[in-house]
Amino acid sequence: MNIDRTRLLMLTSATAAAIAAAAIVACSSSSSKPGSVPTGDEDASTSDARTTPAKDSGASDGGAGPLSESGTCDDNANAGLGVCADSGDVPSSRCLVGHCGDIVKYLKPKIASKMIDCLTPKSGADCVENVRDTFFACAQGQLGQACSDPTAQASCNQIATACAGANADAGITTADCNKLLQGMTQEGRTLFVTCMIGDDGVHGPCGSANSRGCTDLLFF
Repeated sequence: MNIDRTRLLMLTSATAAAIAAAAIVACSSSSSKPGSVPTGDEDASTSDARTTPAKDSGASDGGAGPLSESGTCDDNANAGLGVCADSGDVPSSRCLVGHCGDIVKYLKPKIASKMIDCLTPKSGADCVENVRDTFFACAQGQLGQACSDPTAQASCNQIATACAGANADAGITTADCNKLLQGMTQEGRTLFVTCMIGDDGVHGPCGSANSRGCTDLLFF
């Protein structure tokens, strides 16, 4: 699958606005009518079903991330500041050449720092012909340890709603969507959503993208 990153970056502004609007509506709905937002999880037999719109509390499965000085899990704390400062044109790992800036831009600070720590020891084939597999393994591992962040649900809901409207498979479960997006910055989430729901002109909306390809898009 070929994903046009430049084209998708041009679409992220509109997607970001849509996500923000969805978050506001979700917030307003939950405050005026508690429990009125459908979770898609009522039937235990559908727990492995593809992503369906859910209320913000659906992101509570996370929480394995680092603790801040106040004792709460916080991936936006100061850890990792300057992680790319010594990279320049000659990073400590060949895997980081040309990618360090995107890691810091699209991942929350502590997740970005751990991602760089994961990639730094890599060398040889891991940073050449197998580089995408190397990045995905590190990203999946670190994003899976992100702190719980209910704000990620708005982006997951947007994927579910757009794909359902196009009668297409969202390609990702609610749980997996939250695991990936909780550790991303809003810019990272917007790029991921734009990729997942995009129309490549051949397969239609939600027809060609997948979570692996759209995660790769953050770095390549």
